[in-house]
Amino acid sequence: MAFTAITLKVLDNLNEEAQRDHEAAQVAATTAAVGEVINWDTGEAHGSVTAIKQGTNASGLTCREFQQEISVGGETEKAYGTVCLQPDGAWKIVNP
Repeated sequence: MAFTAITLKVLDNLNEEAQRDHEAAQVAATTAAVGEVINWDTGEAHGSVTAIKQGTNASGLTCREFQQEISVGGETEKAYGTVCLQPDGAWKIVNP
């Protein structure tokens, strides 16, 4: 389940450890309570992922709207997007 396609330019500057931590935060945010901030920090980079809304779309799929923020090298970016839980258990971006 990576919804990193909710694109942030700064993601290109993350080292492997930061990429893993960022992805783990995204996974944790799929089951966290709406509004719960999932933070990660590698020292060189840090960020957060928060599910800000959850509902059901017209097809009956559970969808979550996410907000994320990443800081690396003194540069901070924010992104928003919506992902929906597919019947096979994967999350799919529907509105990056």
